[in-house]
Amino acid sequence: MDFRLADKALANKVKAGDKVKFDLPAGEKGAYTVTAIEAAH
Repeated sequence: MDFRLADKALANKVKAGDKVKFDLPAGEKGAYTVTAIEAAH
């Protein structure tokens, strides 16, 4: 499943393979957008 980023700069906060915590509110017509992301500790 693909998700959109609210801001493309969010992708720079983590790298492939990182465990992450994120906010993913539901939008219109079942679309989801990542609004916050950070590395999980």
